[in-house]
Parts: sequence; structure tokens; C-alpha cells
Amino acid sequence: MKLSVIAFSIGYKIGKKLKQLWEVITDAWCNPPQPDYHIAIELLAR
Repeated sequence: MKLSVIAFSIGYKIGKKLKQLWEVITDAWCNPPQPDYHIAIELLAR
């Protein structure tokens, strides 16, 4: 009983972390930081 509770809480914490990470990644993918992009493109264009 105790072991399953521990395993569940660990799994729950990992799941929450993965969900946060996924939201950060998808947010960054949908809204890339524009200034860095433009600077990089300008540097490559020269």
C-alpha cells in the first residue's frame, strides 16, 4: 500500500513537470522570440 502511494506521488510530480515543460516548449514554438531571430537573420545575411 505504502509503496504504491509513493510511486503514484513520484509519477504525479514527474507528470506535472513534463506538462509544464511541454507547455513552455509549445509556447516558445508558437511565439518565438522575434528580436533574436531578426538579429540572427541579419547577421547571416551579411
